[in-house]
This record gives sequence, C-alpha cells and structure tokens, in this order.
Amino acid sequence: MKKLSLLLILVIVVLAIIVTACGNGGINEEHSFPPPLTRDQFLEDFDYLINTLEANFPYLGIIYRRNGVDMLELAEEIRVQISDENFNINYVTFWNLLSDNFFYHAWPIGHLWLVGHLEFSSHLDSFWFPFDIEVTRYFGNRLQSLPQNLTNYPLSTRIIEEGRIAYIRVPTFERLAAEGRRIDNFYSQLEGFEHLIIDLRGNSGGWPSQFDMYIAMPLIDHDLRTQFHHFFMDGQYSYNFFDRWLRVRGRQEIFDFNIESIANILPDTHLSPEVLEDLALMDFYFVEDIRVWSTGRARAPFYGKIWVLVDDRIKSGAVQVAAFYSDVGFATFVGEAGGGMPSSRLSSAYFSLPNTTFIVRFDANYFLDNTGHPLEYGFIPHYSNREGMDALETVLAMIKDSGY
Repeated sequence: MKKLSLLLILVIVVLAIIVTACGNGGINEEHSFPPPLTRDQFLEDFDYLINTLEANFPYLGIIYRRNGVDMLELAEEIRVQISDENFNINYVTFWNLLSDNFFYHAWPIGHLWLVGHLEFSSHLDSFWFPFDIEVTRYFGNRLQSLPQNLTNYPLSTRIIEEGRIAYIRVPTFERLAAEGRRIDNFYSQLEGFEHLIIDLRGNSGGWPSQFDMYIAMPLIDHDLRTQFHHFFMDGQYSYNFFDRWLRVRGRQEIFDFNIESIANILPDTHLSPEVLEDLALMDFYFVEDIRVWSTGRARAPFYGKIWVLVDDRIKSGAVQVAAFYSDVGFATFVGEAGGGMPSSRLSSAYFSLPNTTFIVRFDANYFLDNTGHPLEYGFIPHYSNREGMDALETVLAMIKDSGY
C-alpha cells in the first residue's frame, strides 16, 4: 500500500511537470524570456535589417510606386525613434515598432514581414521554410501582426444553368488536397456542359501545385508549359538562397546580369522606365521552366470553355496561378487587376536579426512574366468587369451576348 501511495505521488508529480511545461508552451523556464538587450543592440538589429533589405530585397521601388512609401526614408525616422532615450525599448516595443511602423507599409508586396524567433527555428539555414512557431510563444497578444486578410469561407460548387454552366469557388489553395474527392465528384457531373467558371476572387494563395493537381490537371489534354524570368541582387541571403534552391531542383542555371543585356534576355518585350530602374539594381537572373502535366490526374468529362474570376484581393500563389494559366491559354480571365506577393513557384527567403533573433521573411526574386510585367503590380485579366457588374455577372453577360 505504501509503495502504491509513493507511485501515485510520483505520477502526480510527473503530470504536474508535464502540465507546467505545456502551460509554458513546452519551453524550459530558463529560456522563457530572451536575455535583456541594450538600446545599442536594438539599433544594431535595426541597421542590420535595413542593410540586409537594401542588399537582398528587390521590391523597394515597387513599394514606393504602389504604396507611396519610401522605405529607406521611413527607416531613418524609425531609427531616430529607437535612439531616443525617452522611448522604452524592449523586445515587445521593438517588434511592434517594426510591425506597425515599418513592415505594415510594405504590405502586401514581397512577402515582407516578421515571422518568428530563432529560438524555435533550427532549420533557418535551410532553403526551405523554417519552423513557423512564432515569437508570440514569448509575448502572446502583446505583439502586433500584419493584416493578413485571409479568406475563411470554404470551397463551394454549384450549377448555374443545368447542363450548361457550372461554377466552383476556390478561396485558398491550402485545403485543396482535403477537397480532392469532392472536386472530382463535381467534375464528374459536367459531361456536356459548355462553361466552367472558376472563382479565385479573394484567394489568399498557397502552393500553386495544389491548384495544378486538383483544379487544372483533370481539365487538360496536353502539358502546359511556359517560362518566367527571375532577377535578383548580389546579397548574401538572396544569392545563397537561389544557389541552393536551383541546385536542389537540378535544372536552372544562374547567369550574370547587367541592365545593358536586357534586350537580349527579353527581346521584343516592352519594359517600362520603372521596371528598367528596378532591374538596374539586379546582378543575376535565371529562367524558370514551369510545366503542368496532363497525366497527373484522371481526365474529367468537361470539354467546354473555362473562365477564371479574379480581383484586387488575390495574393501570393493565386497571382502566380493567374500568371501561369493566363500565359498558357488555359482559361479566359475576367475581373479586376490587382493582387500582390507573388514569387512564382519559389519559396521565400529568411534571415534573422543578430540580437533579438527575430526572423524576417522576404521574396528575393524580381519576377517578370513573358510580357515584361512585374507581378508585384498585380495580375491583369483579359477582360475587366462591365460597368455596374461584378466578375461573375460580367462572365454570364459575355456568355449570353456572344452566344457561347
């Protein structure tokens, strides 16, 4: 009985330790809070951030032209604030200052934001994503975050006109694998239909390969293929990132670049003065060969016309998908120009600040489609909405007027 009591006490103690650890997010008590830093160390981190962006991040010009903010001038103002002895600087105020007063003004361009803390990111040096366990594990809801504006409504399907017009809304690519059977079942009902409308309005992105696999592949009879051009700067993080990424893929080669050679790289392509100004800062480029295979999934019995609806809220992977499938002639795109954050089918790069070890995410590649259009300005559809109509109403009117 005495042994049983001791065993029971031991179990209770172990459970208490586990519960305490879980309550602290699984972090050892001695690591529950990062070490205190001096004002000079926070200034060192801020200078490291700005210098790294100047050497690696190619979208400062687009942020200025699209959002009306000179990020380098803004950085000078923030540095003065950090230097002010009356400003209470600590991990929380530094994070919030960066998030609210700096990164916020870049949104949604270039996937540029704070994502976490090095304490939880042992794979930071990888070309792949680090563990995305955020610094909120330390500071909770005292930290400000960027306005993600992510959609939260589910994928939906419906028949607009029986036997003729079908509709599927895809709010994000993140959950398409889980919806694969449902999509296949919907496609199986479309034999003899004349039109399929794929609604990407408000799509928050995700991996384009999910759209390829579950939305596009069942609708194609031949491989879809195109090329996009990526330019980047000779910064430590950008060059190392693409060198590792491309070697892993084993296909693309990195070439030296200077602005005088652009006519040979993109002949017969009109580039705006703004784009040429951006490209003048680039040091290397590579050509991304993108292919979607027709044999990836079973062919659906739909052989009609495909329409894709877009708007100014599509982001990230949704803009990438729009650029690719527009270029290869997969569908007719209708709606509003816009969107942001595309990096084609590449991952983002990361770096950490030396003292706080806050992790910064950014796109290192300046991405041009085959028309010389940088998609950070947003995707341009084939047809704009008709006056007083949204994209769906516009497509239905086009179908009716043209006798498709």
